[in-house]
This record gives sequence, structure tokens and C-alpha cells, in this order.
Amino acid sequence: MATQEATTRAMHTNPIALFQLLFILVPGMTDALYQQLVAFSRNQENSTCADCYEDGELMKRPWISTNLGVFVCIQCAGIHRSLGTHLSVILSLELDTWDDPDVIEHVLHIGNKLANECWLAPNPSLQRASLQEIRRSPQMRQYIIAKYTGAEFYPRQFSARTLRASTIVCSGARRVSAGILRINLTTGSEIFTGNKNAASPYVVFMVGSQTVKSKKLVGTSTPSWNETWMLNVPEVSYLIIQCFHHSYFSRDVLLGEAKLGLACISGGEEHQMGIKLDCGELHCLFQLTLL
Repeated sequence: MATQEATTRAMHTNPIALFQLLFILVPGMTDALYQQLVAFSRNQENSTCADCYEDGELMKRPWISTNLGVFVCIQCAGIHRSLGTHLSVILSLELDTWDDPDVIEHVLHIGNKLANECWLAPNPSLQRASLQEIRRSPQMRQYIIAKYTGAEFYPRQFSARTLRASTIVCSGARRVSAGILRINLTTGSEIFTGNKNAASPYVVFMVGSQTVKSKKLVGTSTPSWNETWMLNVPEVSYLIIQCFHHSYFSRDVLLGEAKLGLACISGGEEHQMGIKLDCGELHCLFQLTLL
């Protein structure tokens, strides 16, 4: 109550004081989220590497793929990092700075259990034994690439992944049940501002309470992002897609918005789509795996 009154008083009397107050409050909010992340890292699933099942010394200081939402050991983190940030953005839980609450909340929404229910083969015991055999071999890199990109590689002992799919019908509207949505934003075409100048575009994807945002590209009508995210999908019907122009002198401008019904991409297969907006077209790959 005291904090709310202080914020209200600052808003009405002294804008500078408001910014000073927010400078104090926002880090505190981030610290609380970070402590949740630390606790989340210690549960049974997240204290074991999502890729090689290492659960010993190498997981005492875990690494996290912030876009995929998985906890991995230092060896697998090195493989993730070598793949490039368009596939996996790796941070150390202890050594790096966690100052973006959206990133922390995104990881808290996923975790190893939910992510591996999407990406792993249907026989977890066979998968675990096989991965422990190859965890220190060059095959591990090939496996991680295959796991997160769908590449056609499986060691001889792996069966091909089968992804479970299910839908529910309620109140006459088709809705998807909870699962994981993989988004790959590749490129855009004819992305212009209202005066037909080349934009400085970035894209925002929203599903449920989760939001992810692409990097900003400066002065281009044919942007190339090649960025990937995984989102936990609650029982919602739509993915909202927004394209903005980043302005250095005023508020960012919404160039176009689209709403994608998730039921049309359910089933576990990858869908390549062109999302038409008022400002141009976005090219994306979507894969929704229902759990």
C-alpha cells in the first residue's frame, strides 16, 4: 500500500521522482523473479541436463537456453552456443546478468519437462540410456541439432520422434489443448512505413500471457531475422502477431497486426506461412505440439 501511494504521489507531483522510484522498484521485481528461477532450476527435471541427462557436477552451475526454455550442462551449453543465437540463446544461471523479467518469465513457463515432452522420442528410458552413451561423442552435437531443428539425423538406437496431437471442442469453438508452439521468424518482404520509407522493423508474438520480441533491424524493407522461440501454449485460440517500426525520436509505430488461429497448425507438423499485414508480409515457420 505504501509503495502504491508513493508511486501515485510521484506521478502527480514530480515526474523525475517517478523515474527514480521505478529505478528502485524494477530491479527488486527482477530479483524476486530471479530467485524463482533459481528455485525452478533445482527441481528434479531442471537439475538434469535437458539434452544429455547429466545430473552430476556439470549441472551444479546450470546453463539455460533462454529462447528454448531448457536447462543444460556446460558441455551441451557449448554446443548450443556454437549453433548461433538464431537457434539457442545461452546464459549461465550464476555467471550472467538476468535483468530482463520477460526472459525470466519465459523460462519459468517452459522448463525441461514440458520442452522434452515436445522434442523427445516416446520411449524416455531408451532415450536416456542412449544419450548417456553418446554424451561425450561428436554425435551429441548432431543429436542436439536434430532435436531442435528437426534435421534428419538419429543414432541407430533412436526411433523417429512421434508427436502426440489432440484437440478439444468446447462451446462450439475448436480450441487447442496445452502444448508447445515453436516459432521461427525468417524474413519479411515489402515492410514499409506509412510514407513508404523503409522501416526499422521488429516483430512481437503474443499467446496467452506470454510475449516474445525479435531484434530490431534498421532501415530495411526486406528484413532477415532467422530467430526461433518456444512458447508454452495454454488453452487459447489465437497467436497475435504485430510488426512495429522502431522510432528513435517518438513512440514506436504499429505497422500491422494479424491473428492466427492455432487450431489450423495443430498436429505436430511444421507449417511454413506468409503472414500478410498492412505493411507487407512476414515469413514464418510454426510447429505446434499438443501435449
